[in-house]
Amino acid sequence: MPGAKPLRWVGSRLGRGLHFCLVVCALVLSGCGETEQPLRIGTKGFTEQIILGQIIAAVAEAENIPVVRSIPYGDTFETIEALKRGDIDIYPEYNGTGLVLLGQPPISDGDLASARVEALYAPLGLVWGRRFGFHNDYELVMRADRAAALGITKISDLPNIGGPVRFGVDKEFTTRPVDGFAPLLRRYGLDGTPALVVESTATGKAKLYEALLEREVDVVAGLSTDGHIAEFGLVALEDDLAFFPTYEPAPLVRDDARRRFPRLQPALERLAGKISTKDMGAMSAAVDLDGQDPRAVARRFLAERNLIAVEPQPLVTEELRIAADDLDAPSGHTARARAAVRKTFPGRIVRFLTLPDPLQAVLTGKARLALVGGGAFYDLAGGVFPTPRDGTEALGVVGYDMAHLIVRSGSDIRSLANVKALGIGAAGSNSERTARMVLTSLGLIDQVELIAVGGGGEAAIDVQAARLRGGELDALFLMAAKGHPKITELLAGGRLHLLPLGEWQDGNNLIRFPFLRVSRIPVGAYPGVREPVDTIGAQVVLAGPAPKGDPIGTAGPGSAAVGEILPLADKSILSLKENLATEELLDPALPSAVILRPQPKQAPAEINPSATQSLVNLIVICAMIYLAYLYFCREPIWPRRRDTTLPPTDIGGSSER
Repeated sequence: MPGAKPLRWVGSRLGRGLHFCLVVCALVLSGCGETEQPLRIGTKGFTEQIILGQIIAAVAEAENIPVVRSIPYGDTFETIEALKRGDIDIYPEYNGTGLVLLGQPPISDGDLASARVEALYAPLGLVWGRRFGFHNDYELVMRADRAAALGITKISDLPNIGGPVRFGVDKEFTTRPVDGFAPLLRRYGLDGTPALVVESTATGKAKLYEALLEREVDVVAGLSTDGHIAEFGLVALEDDLAFFPTYEPAPLVRDDARRRFPRLQPALERLAGKISTKDMGAMSAAVDLDGQDPRAVARRFLAERNLIAVEPQPLVTEELRIAADDLDAPSGHTARARAAVRKTFPGRIVRFLTLPDPLQAVLTGKARLALVGGGAFYDLAGGVFPTPRDGTEALGVVGYDMAHLIVRSGSDIRSLANVKALGIGAAGSNSERTARMVLTSLGLIDQVELIAVGGGGEAAIDVQAARLRGGELDALFLMAAKGHPKITELLAGGRLHLLPLGEWQDGNNLIRFPFLRVSRIPVGAYPGVREPVDTIGAQVVLAGPAPKGDPIGTAGPGSAAVGEILPLADKSILSLKENLATEELLDPALPSAVILRPQPKQAPAEINPSATQSLVNLIVICAMIYLAYLYFCREPIWPRRRDTTLPPTDIGGSSER
């Protein structure tokens, strides 16, 4: 055709165009490599790992590195295999665990352990970054009161329990071949069983410590940065045979990921040595005990240390405050109350305030709930009879406090009647309130000088114990749970001992103060207690504001914002009682929530119905009898009519006989 280009020219132009498109596509795809293959971050399942993973993710994102979180990914063995396969690019690991994974003997020196794992993992294409700055070693943890009572301070002392040790462990600890449960028993020559095995997750860890606090296990295999240890006043046993290696975490990353993201290494370098053991313990406690989001906790820490350029995110979770007595041990009543409240109000930040008079804190709105003994609900009217303190009610049983009358060993004090100067702990405390009631009822209030210490807490007890040993006081009166760690500590030296309160059963004391019940401290509850000690005690309960008149409705803990603290909803009270996990009912002498009081049973229906109903029933019965007769009767009720249209039939020959 005229003007048409030659076919060869057209083909060459198309070829050059196709080649140009392919080059452009290749350049575009090569420039999008980071976007299509983000940095994949994994962690193990427990709280510390999750926080470290979020910290790594935050510093990477601050460098504009695209991130995909696999937080958590799995246990140690699953996570390291995922890293080797390339399913994840980076996760925080411990130098001690890194040695165990390759079958190496444990090393207690952190620098040597890190140098060793760096050399061993390099041929695998895995690079150890610089350590974060803290160590998190395995620890065997016990309740402070039980450890003190049995004289256990190190792992070698565990046979003093007197039988197989009931261990609480997670699944991963049972499988570790070098530093796990079975090797631990072999190294220390222990006879024990894993009485409780939980998943290696934050939820599983919470179950472990809850079981320890409830005395379902004797010992828990925990980590040194677990927030539960400090929060509940638990003790870590000394690893006197140096069984556990050091565990110092650092980022473990694939070498190809470092090449793919050149800005990753500088980001990780900023974390080197920046996280202390105290820092990690505080962050773990914020997540495990306060219910805060791990991602928010990690970003807030980085912002406070100027490691990322963002403002700390404000807490959006409302705080729920609980007032407790000075002598409520962290591993006793406080721990049980905290666990129950957190289950009842998930996601809330639970704060405990230590005050001499917790119930007053509820009445004034300073706290939402109070952990109190039965005597806190009463005052002495005219110094003679107890009168109720209006405005609060008991919501559930937490435990039981007993009166401890402590005197010097070898003194002439044989009963409360011989006491002239009595220490009663902190001013306004449950101990002071109960002591005044006891002395008033026994007629001794005018002859005993009550001496309190300002400030409160265990420090006040230490001051008064020193005065007791020095002869300034004749006795010390303390209301506390059986086996309280502080009282165990006071009695351990043998210079002090417990005196019974047997005189309480005389007269009308039990009638005037019915909430103070006769109790007994058993043999072995404290060092030197070789025979039962008769005393008195009272329930310890969670208390909240009581309804005023007939309120339109009740509300949960958030209602304090309107200026008046309203009582908890019935649903919350029932949930709280269930989560306290006790079958014991509230003492009838205490003011309790209406929903918890015994409900009257409905009256049974009348045995003799009305005349009309009787007549109807009779008719129905007669009708049923008639229908049954019709069904079973073989002959019709009415005779059939004879058919005369047919002629008679001669059957058998003749019609006549």
